[in-house]
Amino acid sequence: MKENDIKEDEINKKAANGCGCGCNSDNSNKSSCGCESDNSNESSCGCESDHSNESSCGCEGNSSCDSACDCEDVASEKANEDNIFKSKSKGKKSKVQTELDDLKVEYEKMQNFALRTKADLENIRKRNENIARDMYLDGKTETLVGMLPVLDSINRALTIEMPESILDGISKIKKQFDMLFEKMGVTEIAALDEDFNPNFHTALMQVDDEEKSGKCTQVFENGYMFKDKILRHASVVVAK
Repeated sequence: MKENDIKEDEINKKAANGCGCGCNSDNSNKSSCGCESDNSNESSCGCESDHSNESSCGCEGNSSCDSACDCEDVASEKANEDNIFKSKSKGKKSKVQTELDDLKVEYEKMQNFALRTKADLENIRKRNENIARDMYLDGKTETLVGMLPVLDSINRALTIEMPESILDGISKIKKQFDMLFEKMGVTEIAALDEDFNPNFHTALMQVDDEEKSGKCTQVFENGYMFKDKILRHASVVVAK
């Protein structure tokens, strides 16, 4: 009976201390059995006293969890991966945006160049049209001016006495000239008994005539105009 009582007392003491090694809550006893209150023994299972980490790894503070859990390492690695992905995405986006901006600048340059080229071509076209028109008018004017002496000779011939048949033939030639000049837009400058106008008349001499002062009293050579251009001024005598 005494031996049984002694065993029961030892079991009760162990249960009261809560340690299988029989050490008391005293630090001296704990150090003797290796059960320190230090976190080094608690970290053997990787379960910190923080409840958030315990719940994340499923180790509910149970001392029976001997396998180390690396919840914090996994979370940090994931955060690093996210940061790397974001930085790469940002860098890629920045590169694409830079290329897009460069293309926009190049497009504006090409558009401005196209507009300037179009304007230059339009100016060249108008300039060439003006040059061609002026050359055509100049050539036409030179031809008409070269025909004026022939017309002068025909007019003088009509003032000379000659057989009727010859005079009739010359009159027909004069009529053809008049029709041709009218068709081409050539008109004769009015001079006889008109006020002297230096823009259309050339005074060869002056005569005394108070009644017709300032007027053209005689025409030596008829003047002609081609549209709004003077082919030749009329040579006249002016009264003073």
